Amino acid sequence: MCLGSWDTGCCRDILAVFINVVKCTYFSSLEICDVSYLENGIIQNNWKNSYKEGEKTKYFCNINYHAENENGEIMCTKNGWSPIPRCIQDPGDCGPPPEITNGNVTGGFLERYQHGNRMEYECDTQFKLVGSKEIECLDGQWSSPPSCLHIFSEMSCGSIPSVPNSATEGRNKEVYEPGETVRYQCNEGFEAVGLPEIICRRGNWSSPPFCEGVCSTSKLFMILLVF
Repeated sequence: MCLGSWDTGCCRDILAVFINVVKCTYFSSLEICDVSYLENGIIQNNWKNSYKEGEKTKYFCNINYHAENENGEIMCTKNGWSPIPRCIQDPGDCGPPPEITNGNVTGGFLERYQHGNRMEYECDTQFKLVGSKEIECLDGQWSSPPSCLHIFSEMSCGSIPSVPNSATEGRNKEVYEPGETVRYQCNEGFEAVGLPEIICRRGNWSSPPFCEGVCSTSKLFMILLVF
């Protein structure tokens, strides 16, 4: 801002000359940043109504919202807050971590799996992990889980032989190690002929049983009456 004033100077011959002296005074034009309102959040005000250019503070978001920038720190600039404070709605939760064949999730399970949660996997014995052992909950979806690849040996056995009219005890696997056994259970009305249990030996299964139909006493009596 400029302020005008008149100053008097004396020259030769005692002639009074009036000189117009102009003085300029600087007034600060620092930008003022408001802290009165933030949608779905609040700007930390430290008992102030506004901030001046160059001053810093933080903002915090309501439950189920998070700061768009990682730490929520903002600075007042000539163009306003930088970065612009924004509260983003949290994405939906993820379900339980996906199961993988021949492997399991390590560590404890959580009641809720929220955005940013991470879980790790490990493989069963004789299997190696393929891919990242860690998955992350992102925008309500888990990233791709790893897989477990069997470390094959010549002594391993493949899938068990199929036996009609029967079921097997326990969970079936793609690969069995030497010495592992599987027991068959015939369905109702059938009985096992041969040993009900097979064993993996040198890469081959022992002979499985077969399930033979059993005639009930009433059916046998009816057959006798016919004859």
